[in-house]
Amino acid sequence: FKDCRADYLLGKCYFSLKEYKNSISCMKKVLDEDGLNKSYRNKAAIILSRSYLSIKDAEDAIKYAKTLDDEYSKDRRELIEEGYFSAKRIYELLKYIESFKGIGYFEKDMLLRCAPMLKIKDKNVILNIIDDLLRSTYLK
Repeated sequence: FKDCRADYLLGKCYFSLKEYKNSISCMKKVLDEDGLNKSYRNKAAIILSRSYLSIKDAEDAIKYAKTLDDEYSKDRRELIEEGYFSAKRIYELLKYIESFKGIGYFEKDMLLRCAPMLKIKDKNVILNIIDDLLRSTYLK
């Protein structure tokens, strides 16, 4: 467990320094550890997913995001959405967003970012999303 903690902390440092490939290497070692507690496993997977997004590897980012437990559902959801967007898998992203009962600030932001790719010409649709964002309790 001590080596695991050292790799985890080193991986976090590499991530902070934007040395994503080194961070990935450390976090993979953490995930390979036998008997790893859930907290370390989930936190390592989040950093792995973010590292992969940073080096434009959306597929691996999505793969690790999908391993997150329910306690990390917000992180899982945002990382998967960001991964789909990064990979330009816009229709999968929209289907994923649609699968949730309600959409939040992050999803509305994602929809705005998708608008040019989907060639949404109806300015009212975009204005409605912006209006929803401005009225959102998240921004208050």
